Amino acid sequence: MMSLRRMAVLFIAALPVLAGTSCTQIKQTPPTRILSEQEIIDLLVGSCIQATRGAGSEGAVRQVKQALAEGKEFKIISVEDIPDDWMVVVPAGVGGGGAWQYVRERTSQQGLPRAQDTYLKAISLLSDYIGKEFHAIVRCEPAGAMSTALMVAADMGIPLVDACLSGRARPEIQQQIPWTVGIPSTPAGLFTRWGDEIIITKAVDDYRAEDLSRAVAVAS
Repeated sequence: MMSLRRMAVLFIAALPVLAGTSCTQIKQTPPTRILSEQEIIDLLVGSCIQATRGAGSEGAVRQVKQALAEGKEFKIISVEDIPDDWMVVVPAGVGGGGAWQYVRERTSQQGLPRAQDTYLKAISLLSDYIGKEFHAIVRCEPAGAMSTALMVAADMGIPLVDACLSGRARPEIQQQIPWTVGIPSTPAGLFTRWGDEIIITKAVDDYRAEDLSRAVAVAS
């Protein structure tokens, strides 16, 4: 599981549910289901198995139990039940290898404060840019991203989509299903641990989206 201390950049991509379709005329609340504590734990453990690499669920389980004790709800929605006019957002971390050594030394000398609630701020950044609110969260990969998606969805009061962009844990942005079927990761919002805000309006392809995001990560 990737440590938050080593997560340099948050890469937040927006995905329209059905591009080119007309919006529904009658607004109806789609069916969602509130997950029980045991269901959430099962999801976290199963996601670590699905990741097919080193991962642990203990910390995530503690985090979820604390959130439940605070009264937060974890909701899930089926892909088939998502309205045509909804926008979903994918929170992801880039830069597990950490920043350049001189960047770490300088920021330490500067005493720069770490940004808080970085995933939520990154999502807000992208929402402001595209001028639309997000209605659901999709996880980018199994393992740590599962707990991230659950917590972000609970914090925002929106459901988690019962889906995943990747069938296993993967190291780079382009290694995901949307890109293989021609859906790009941009526009995307990047939010560093120091609070820098960056918008990638368009990348040539997802390989370049990875390159650009990684460049920001090692400089953060």
